[in-house]
Amino acid sequence: MEFEDKKVSVGPFSADILAKDTRTDKFIVIENQLEKTNHDHLGKCITYASVLYASAIIWIASKFTEEHKKAMDWLNDHTSDKITLYGIILELWKIDNS
Repeated sequence: MEFEDKKVSVGPFSADILAKDTRTDKFIVIENQLEKTNHDHLGKCITYASVLYASAIIWIASKFTEEHKKAMDWLNDHTSDKITLYGIILELWKIDNS
């Protein structure tokens, strides 16, 4: 994966990060959310991916609700193999005085 751009314009909105799969030359949309997942960000992920012709969505959040996990599983099971959704849980750890 290779970084393409940040805050990519999608009409009046902007995708957080746009990357490219170096094996396939297809775009990847990365949406950052530093809190628990919500419907707003799920909609953004789908909108950005459709407008930017992405082959993958990576949604990064501190916590995924069960409903959003199920929604992502359902989308992966019921959409074309040309699009894949990934959910990544962000955790930060502090060790001693680091």
